[in-house]
Amino acid sequence: MAESQVPYNYDDDDDDDGGTLENLGKVLSSPRFKPYLIEANGNELYALELYLFNARVAKSLLFPIQMAEITVRNAVNKVFVEDFGQRWPFNGGFYDEYKNLHPVTAITTARDRLKAVGKNYPTTDDVVAALTFDFWSNLFRSDYDRFLWATSGRVHRVFPKLPGDKGRADIQVLVRQINRLRNRIAHHEPIIDRNKVRKTKVDPDDISLQDLHSAIISLIGYCCEKTKKWVKHYSTFGVTVRNRPLRGARIAGQPIGNAASKKFTLFQLTDNLDKVINTLSSVEGIGLVDIKKGEKSFAAITSSDVLAWAHKNQADGYVAFQDGTVADALELAPPRVVVCMPSSSTMTEAAALMYADKVAAKDRAWLIVAIDDKETPGPIGILVRPLVKIS
Repeated sequence: MAESQVPYNYDDDDDDDGGTLENLGKVLSSPRFKPYLIEANGNELYALELYLFNARVAKSLLFPIQMAEITVRNAVNKVFVEDFGQRWPFNGGFYDEYKNLHPVTAITTARDRLKAVGKNYPTTDDVVAALTFDFWSNLFRSDYDRFLWATSGRVHRVFPKLPGDKGRADIQVLVRQINRLRNRIAHHEPIIDRNKVRKTKVDPDDISLQDLHSAIISLIGYCCEKTKKWVKHYSTFGVTVRNRPLRGARIAGQPIGNAASKKFTLFQLTDNLDKVINTLSSVEGIGLVDIKKGEKSFAAITSSDVLAWAHKNQADGYVAFQDGTVADALELAPPRVVVCMPSSSTMTEAAALMYADKVAAKDRAWLIVAIDDKETPGPIGILVRPLVKIS
């Protein structure tokens, strides 16, 4: 979602109906786009990258939020069925206590929505699924403490893994924060750069996205530790939020020198592999090999290449990396096309080499070396296919 391996070309201002930037500005509207422009210091292209990044981060949070909502509502429903009866949304103690108040009016609204789609006689499960997260989160407000939570022990029955020194008020904070994040995503609002919000107003819910994700995982864990581990394992939030776009990266027409990763090491063919394997572990697993000094001729070496050499040369489970060289590892490496380009070359030009039509994948550029085109030419960064930021 909101992602492509190939940079988008915004250079179409000659069209009769206006350029892409002009049209996107109208469609998104000035108030919606303004927060991104502010963050990008007025750079429209970078602001669009941030807009797309916001969409990707929002998508990555949908699964954890979904699981938190389902986990909480099912856990509350289980306890309510035990205490108020199987048809607690329709009659009994809960219904009678809040008959003319928000909880029951929310249930009535949910039942009306079910009737609108042909469910004239909804079950408790139907109503539970139709109630919004607003309903479930509001149940933990202090307004409902006396009847629902204060002396019943229900909080720790709903959340059996909740520490003994925590209670309804702690759950209320978590569900309120998660619900507000959920609503911001649902209304397509900016959710990145929360630190700036905290600088302008004091609001306990304006915490970092990392803290909000932790709150989601914690809430699930208070209900079920196994579910928490499963959701944490499959959540893509961490990797998504770390891949914030750099200024000028992945934008057609921008120089590759802006987008190229600076995290690489230049090796010589005679370097020993013990040095290489230790270095690659801290530079994203990719290095450059200077094949012909001064001639801008390079090969790529990866940690997988070194491990392939180690597998072939191990003896009784022991590998002497100091006995191997970069040249030895490259003999076992798969063929890779490495191309040098001036750092002033555009991302469009780089994409054309990496995704050339009617060219077999093995013959396309696998790695592009951005070369400083000043007085002392040399590699200043690398781009790896697919065009993803690896810095």
